[in-house]
Amino acid sequence: MFLQYELWKDCSFGCKYCFNQNIKTKKNKVSALSYAINSLHDRCIPHGSTIGFMGGEFFDGQLRDPEVYMKFYKLIGYAIFSLGSTGRLCITTALMSDDLSDWKEFCAYIRSFNYEKNVLVCTSYDSEYRFNKRTLNNWENAMEYTHKYFPDMKIHVEMILTQYLVDSIMQYPDCIQEFEKRWNCRVDFNIPYLPFLCEFVGEDKEKFNERLPGFLPKRKDFLNMIQKYGHKLDLAA
Repeated sequence: MFLQYELWKDCSFGCKYCFNQNIKTKKNKVSALSYAINSLHDRCIPHGSTIGFMGGEFFDGQLRDPEVYMKFYKLIGYAIFSLGSTGRLCITTALMSDDLSDWKEFCAYIRSFNYEKNVLVCTSYDSEYRFNKRTLNNWENAMEYTHKYFPDMKIHVEMILTQYLVDSIMQYPDCIQEFEKRWNCRVDFNIPYLPFLCEFVGEDKEKFNERLPGFLPKRKDFLNMIQKYGHKLDLAA
């Protein structure tokens, strides 16, 4: 069984291509956490299951409210209890915060259950538009911290299959393998998605390309990349 809960969309990083920042209605965090706790309580979780939690973001001040904090960790603890020794807990985070204390506290909580080997950390990386110099440095520090102090946690990094990523692979076919080696992670690819931006802010493909040139991939270039270097990429992921 695979269960995934999106608890809320709140995130302050403001990636230019993210449609979540245009969503006006905010979820009540306490209600969302209570729902997830009750949902898990009512389920029989088979051996070998995976439970995932995604935002928004969890570790950039979103847990400041004491009740939200309490329920978040109650949910994580209950998920670990439900999964048992054969399950896997997935947690999604940008790892871009200026202050790593929330992330460090979460990692320490996982260790208190001796559950590091059962955790998959899901984060993202893009060579354009996602980071500025400060947030890239934050991401690198967070990755290094996690590998140093919690080496049993597995990490996968999602990259949007943008035109600039296609161009990078064409220019340097081993860049993904070297990235995986550098950060001891597995890279997965996401397809760029535009419809939500059209729906929420009326931004069509032409306007989007004008604002973020090189983001949306060209079909011809993508197919050429697959033909030449598809054997180097785990596109099934």
